[in-house]
Amino acid sequence: MDQNAGQFRVTVRDEPMSVLAEAWLIARGADPEQLRERIQPSEFNAADAETAAAEDLLRHAGTRFDVHDSASPADTPFVTWVIAADREAPDAARPVAVFVGHRQPDTEAFTLRIGHFADIEDAYSWTRNPFAPLPQPGRPGDARTDAARLDRRPRTQHGPAAPGDQPAQAAGPTQPTPGAARHR
Repeated sequence: MDQNAGQFRVTVRDEPMSVLAEAWLIARGADPEQLRERIQPSEFNAADAETAAAEDLLRHAGTRFDVHDSASPADTPFVTWVIAADREAPDAARPVAVFVGHRQPDTEAFTLRIGHFADIEDAYSWTRNPFAPLPQPGRPGDARTDAARLDRRPRTQHGPAAPGDQPAQAAGPTQPTPGAARHR
């Protein structure tokens, strides 16, 4: 800052979700309480405790997450997803985080969920259906369980279904939905 010349320098950054913008500002010295007071009146309300916890995690993550990509696809209104590298992933085998926000139509509420994937391509595959369950973070060793739960291939490829298994559904589309935005 050069007060004599009346000049100063600022750094700005676009973030796909307001909570990530808060994290960026807090990591650079913004007072979290004052920031909350200024931002909160203009935000949508967290629909549940899981959303509030996810927001709190992201808000105070500092430089933990390095955003790789984000989108608000035109064919899925009220949805925003973010793919990021997680420097502190709860399971080292799944270092790629996906955050998905779903704004509730005709209300002031939204949900925010976080899942973890083995790599960027797995994360992109998930974005083809942002209403599918996300693999949950924080449970090391569950990566195979989550993958099996999300696997929709018919069981006949690997022998008969085990007793109590639900019938498999056909796999979803392999190409991104037309009109979906992707930023790289």
